[in-house]
Amino acid sequence: MNLFSPRALLAGLISLIPLASFGGDFQFKNVTINVPDGFTVELAAAPPLVGYPMMACFDDRGRLFIAEAGGTNGVMEVLEKIKPNFIRMLEDTNGDGRFDKSTIFAGDLLIPNGALWHDGALYVAEPPGIWRYTDVDGDGVADKREHIAGKVRSNGMSSTLHGPIMGPTGRFFWCSGQSGYSLDKDGELPPGRIAPGVFSLRADGTEHEVFAVGGLANPVEVAFSPEGEVFGTVAILDRPDGARHDALMHWVYGGTYHISANDPNPLKRTGDFLPPLSHVGQVAPSGVMRYRGSQFGNEFRDNIFWAHFNTHKIVRTQLQRHGATFKSVDEDFFVGDNVDFHPTDVLEDADGSLLVIDTGGWFRHGCPTSQIAKPDVRGAIYRVRKTGAPVVADPRGAKIPWAKAKADDLTKLLGDSRPAVVERATFELVKKSRKAISPLEKVLQKDQRVEVRRNAVWALAQLDEFESQTSPNSVTAKKARTALLTALTDAHRSVRQSGAHALGIARAREAVPQLARLVEKDPEPSVRREAATALGRFADASAVPSLLQALREDNDAFLTHSLIYALIQIDRPDLTGKGLAESNTRVRRGALLAL
Repeated sequence: MNLFSPRALLAGLISLIPLASFGGDFQFKNVTINVPDGFTVELAAAPPLVGYPMMACFDDRGRLFIAEAGGTNGVMEVLEKIKPNFIRMLEDTNGDGRFDKSTIFAGDLLIPNGALWHDGALYVAEPPGIWRYTDVDGDGVADKREHIAGKVRSNGMSSTLHGPIMGPTGRFFWCSGQSGYSLDKDGELPPGRIAPGVFSLRADGTEHEVFAVGGLANPVEVAFSPEGEVFGTVAILDRPDGARHDALMHWVYGGTYHISANDPNPLKRTGDFLPPLSHVGQVAPSGVMRYRGSQFGNEFRDNIFWAHFNTHKIVRTQLQRHGATFKSVDEDFFVGDNVDFHPTDVLEDADGSLLVIDTGGWFRHGCPTSQIAKPDVRGAIYRVRKTGAPVVADPRGAKIPWAKAKADDLTKLLGDSRPAVVERATFELVKKSRKAISPLEKVLQKDQRVEVRRNAVWALAQLDEFESQTSPNSVTAKKARTALLTALTDAHRSVRQSGAHALGIARAREAVPQLARLVEKDPEPSVRREAATALGRFADASAVPSLLQALREDNDAFLTHSLIYALIQIDRPDLTGKGLAESNTRVRRGALLAL
């Protein structure tokens, strides 16, 4: 194993010293960081450039936006008076991997717990909801602030709300804790607690919905599989043996995972609580991500990395499909030996390296393992690289003439090895509107690469999402949905599953006959699960016979849930009730639960 051992140095000198992998000098604390053989660690930012960083995101230029604390713990009444927290923007002006310029992008915040850059604006989760910050004049400081969605009750703890994160269809996801919430930003808060959960909405704040519920306290952040499945961290999922357990989750639409019997549940149950993906002790999981690059090697592709605040580590989780869900294998990847080293987030940079954010020792309010606030122990940002990995040239595609690129040119970039370039190409295709539909449809029909066809699905889904926000009856959106139908007959599971997911989000009723066939006959449980989810969103009564038929099989808990939840959403007791007369006990049980 490799060790990285920084030593304390006089304040203010850190920016003057060249910092190399293994053996740099640092001012803020002593810590030994352990990573697997073949990896190196560098300091990417330290005081005075940052103080107490928490959650972060990149924009399309490589600027790092950090939800940062001011080092103060307090109940909401105190925070409302002093507003000590802020959004910091870091820049690496010379491209050496170390940030060297810091700007306060937005100040006077309460508890910012997450950031997402999208379409020229920064979206932040901060009580009482989701906010959009825009730098109108381009000076690096936000001058427009809009509350677009959500209303939560906060007690000053970080469990109030987190996010947002954008999924592959273009919808945002955020999480809320146990204090009570309303999806309507102008709505009334419930009188008390409500089951914590994961929520989704459009970028304009509309079509807000509960995606899943689970946990006794604090769902934190989510990440997505290549097919759009949702993974997330939960601090305090349950107490099965009297001791607290946290978890990594596979969240499915409409799912109810372990919640308090005293918390009202906004979702209808489909049976027993759905199980977690990885059940751990009191580690206080925080940020989570899926590794998309190639720099760490193929064995790391699509692995999940998640931060464990209490146990001072980043954990790597390898996933294997198992029925309609996954099996997981956890292993330590990045471990600090100092009790004041508290990782809160982990994210992938465009060059395939990982950034690990350590918030330092300030945090105490609501954390049972941090009994003493230590604001003198500041945080830092570390960068993890794979030894000997080839350098990624132009990782964000800055040299690509985006303004001149035609739709056909952009579709060729959907197979690029640089994830940031694929993201940018997708965004530019959405801006092309109807001019992008035919080239994307051609990719879906003819490209031999599964990943490229899947990326075309997501580009069409985002195009539909954008056009539908602009005009509910958009002809362009309808054409995008028609093009997506091709994905349902694709030879590969991944494309069929992504297509079902995208068409469900789009509520494309023209897909009902094909989705009904998939839910009955597709050989892959994950495809059947996604097809059932889509059919439930349509609330089309013609799908009920297919859903009842699919219940005959010996399905796992996740597929069974999705079939029953679709019947609940369709809400046709006259048709679902016919399942009670079936000889198959699975069908009778499913129909009874749906009713």
